[in-house]
Amino acid sequence: MNKFHSMITVLMLVISTLSAAAQDAYVVKGVIQDQIGPVIGATVMEQGTTNGASTGLDGDYTIAVSGPDAMLEFSCIGYKTQIFKASEVPATVMLEEDTFFLDDVVVIGYGTVKKEDMTGSIVAIKTEELNRGAVVSTQDMLKGKVPGLQIIPGDGGPGSGSTIRIRGAASLNASNDPLIVIDGVPIAADGGAGMANPLETINPNDIESFTVLKDASSAAIYGSRASNGVIIITTKRGKGGRPQVSYSGSVSVQTNSERIPVMTPGEFREYVAETFPAGTATGDYVQSHLGNVDTDWQSLIFRTAISHDHNVSLSGNVKERMPYRASVGWTSQQGTLHTSKYDRGTLDISISPNFFDNHLTVSLSGRGVYTNQKYADSGAVGNAAFFNPTQDPYFRNEDGSIDYTTTNGFWNYGTGRGENFTPNTLLGVGPLSQLYDVDNYGSAMRMIGNAQADYKVHGFEALKFNLSLGLDLSQYNSHNGVNPGSFQAYADTENRGIGQYSESVQFRRNQVLEFYANFNKEWGIHHLDVMAGYSWQHFYSYDRSVSYFNVTGEQKGDDSRYPANRQESYLVSFYGRINYSIDSRYLFTFTLRNDASSRFSPQTRWGLFPSGAFAWNIKEEQFLKNVSPVSQLKFRLSAGQTGQQEIGSNYPY
Repeated sequence: MNKFHSMITVLMLVISTLSAAAQDAYVVKGVIQDQIGPVIGATVMEQGTTNGASTGLDGDYTIAVSGPDAMLEFSCIGYKTQIFKASEVPATVMLEEDTFFLDDVVVIGYGTVKKEDMTGSIVAIKTEELNRGAVVSTQDMLKGKVPGLQIIPGDGGPGSGSTIRIRGAASLNASNDPLIVIDGVPIAADGGAGMANPLETINPNDIESFTVLKDASSAAIYGSRASNGVIIITTKRGKGGRPQVSYSGSVSVQTNSERIPVMTPGEFREYVAETFPAGTATGDYVQSHLGNVDTDWQSLIFRTAISHDHNVSLSGNVKERMPYRASVGWTSQQGTLHTSKYDRGTLDISISPNFFDNHLTVSLSGRGVYTNQKYADSGAVGNAAFFNPTQDPYFRNEDGSIDYTTTNGFWNYGTGRGENFTPNTLLGVGPLSQLYDVDNYGSAMRMIGNAQADYKVHGFEALKFNLSLGLDLSQYNSHNGVNPGSFQAYADTENRGIGQYSESVQFRRNQVLEFYANFNKEWGIHHLDVMAGYSWQHFYSYDRSVSYFNVTGEQKGDDSRYPANRQESYLVSFYGRINYSIDSRYLFTFTLRNDASSRFSPQTRWGLFPSGAFAWNIKEEQFLKNVSPVSQLKFRLSAGQTGQQEIGSNYPY
């Protein structure tokens, strides 16, 4: 019994001690919100301890602290940190967005980094910094915005693509185009068959930001595809708050500022008469081709082009747990050269639900683009400048009406009329026939889908895992031929007067799997960011074409309607990066990527691409930290190795 009484006594003492401790603990309850609503996953920490709590779905929290004088720190990524004494904590803590922090984060390969912690040559451009106005092409948004980035315009036709170069060309024979990464999906160089370049895939109104990796140390994380630099594109996502609908549209008019200076018809006649006088064989032959009409061929092939662009988007957030955004766009652009036209329709959908107190975020996105383009022969521009300006642009009947039986009414060099017309191929085709008697058009469809899961480990939030699955599909259908009865059809000795056309299909498929782990932690003045991952990518394509005779529709040659020229290749990669900084002043970065590309022989298939960089953030030193005229001053030293696998399709080795 004595032992039993002793145990009871000890137990009562323990209970009374715990009760006293519970009575001494100071409990703080409340809600954390921003201007929109509850903030989920915000952190409440008692300073100087490991005691903390997180907000739930309604932004509510409960924490027991050492006493009323304890200092509580309220924080959340993207918001300014607030500190209160426990006894003075308001029932509702309102967090303000940290706009400096939001603007300071740059999307790089497989993660983000603060601008002040960057060691490589990286330029990030936000939406508000991009070129505005009647921008039809995505590449136009970047013109003049990034040092070392050249955007060389195409031929000026509607939908024509620009050539993009980062710090010039890097190869004599292989591709010199930069790698394009859209929302984490590396795009194949020829992925968008029939499209000017990969940037045409995206509606400019859906762009959130660009990041351009220019030097080897920053681009080496993409290994065998980074020798020409990297352009990372982040598209817009849904945000908190009520649903918002926005519309933007524009109408533009385009004209040619100048034309090629040429002789007037009168000056041309005088020149011919002086250079090739009548009475000689040559003179009589040349003057026999002079007409009595004054024709300005350039005015007949050019026009004032009208273009319009329309975009509608819907964005919002369902119960603050599932941001969403959807947008549609339509662009129609005429060319200043007659018959040229470009139409584009885009669709973009994304949702990003979060689970488990914001520890798991799933991002689903899909975008599609459809383009339809009518191509005009740009050779008509030079032809119009040098074509005979004394001839009527049309064949005429005796009553002055147009004779459509001869080369479809368009005047051309030759003899005879109707079915007896014999073209003079040495003097070339007329400018109007060159434009109106050619059917050259194509339509392209492309879809890019991405599913991404980002998990922040419970109880060890410094570690997160990211899994991304991407699919890029495109198909291009084209038609190219001449009209029956045209000058070009009569010049076709194989099928005189009827002509022929060809149809082709190009299919591209790009599948991507990316998985990486990221550890990001700060200890006082030390900051460590470590990332390691694996990548698998499969490229598949085929091209097929077939030619037909006009009118009869009879197939010409062998049957090529079934897939031909099948090609595929694989890319397997392991990669990693270490970012380490001391007091945001001394910054170190090391990256390593090991690529295996099936485009190389088995003996040389694997390539190792290391890089290292050091930066001294002089602005953070005490002698400059408070000097307002100096906004940024950094000394950088970097070295890296990049590669090039765009040496041809399939197995070119």
